[in-house]
Amino acid sequence: MLARDGDEPLDDAEYEGAVSVAHRLSRPAPFVLTSDLRRTAFAPNPAAVEDYGLILRNRSFTYVFFWHSLLFMWLPSRVVYEADAAGPKRYADIRQFLLENRERIRGDDPLHVEIEGRETDSDRSVTISGEVVDAEHLSEGDGDGDRAPTVMALTGTASMTVDDGETRWTVGGWGATYEDVEANRIRVTGVGAELGAEAAE
Repeated sequence: MLARDGDEPLDDAEYEGAVSVAHRLSRPAPFVLTSDLRRTAFAPNPAAVEDYGLILRNRSFTYVFFWHSLLFMWLPSRVVYEADAAGPKRYADIRQFLLENRERIRGDDPLHVEIEGRETDSDRSVTISGEVVDAEHLSEGDGDGDRAPTVMALTGTASMTVDDGETRWTVGGWGATYEDVEANRIRVTGVGAELGAEAAE
């Protein structure tokens, strides 16, 4: 969720249950909504001369609008609310997952995830669970901390390999073509010693 400076401030309690993260913009910006990687609603910023709105049901256009909002609205704005991260963290974007978990993936402790997505060959929905055993898009210049990736860190190929104990799945993000699975949701289910603790419960 994005809010503009000048809008009436909200308390954390008003965000709870509605959004997982909220950012605040310091300048006028378009209204952009993307849903299920397939649908987009767009209206120009309030200062624009044009007065119109668009509602699109198209994956390609939704992808373009997603990147516009990510680069020009989401990343440059400040975080004003973030839900309690005590539970399993979920991601809708594989690049953000790789950026935030790059040290875990490089480390010695196993990182386990659950992925909801679609098989790129058959287009059928699939859920896989397993250990992240390899990843691309983990250069040393990924960004200045977990929440400040550079533009270059967000571009190019982003993929990982997940071993479910029987099969090694290659997993890509939005629009994946060469990987086995296009990830729509990624959930961290355990890291290192956490796995043993979960198994004992």
